[in-house]
Amino acid sequence: MINQELYIPALVEIESVTEECDLITTYKVAADEEYKPGQFFQVSILGVGEAPISVSSSPTEKGAIELTVRRTGKVTSAIHNLSKGD
Repeated sequence: MINQELYIPALVEIESVTEECDLITTYKVAADEEYKPGQFFQVSILGVGEAPISVSSSPTEKGAIELTVRRTGKVTSAIHNLSKGD
């Protein structure tokens, strides 16, 4: 049986933004989700689309998740336009 709650979107707030280089930025979002190394989140930007983004933080860190995003297309460019508090 599939856990249907896995498919319900959850809004998160960006706690911090770290520019790694011109094309790569790390976003720390407030979230208390459990995950295992190698898993990813399907990140949606309303009106733009969605993209699978790998988690770049350790699963032992609780209360926040870091997603490192390389700007390559429409969705990842929209993510790169977000700021702390969004």
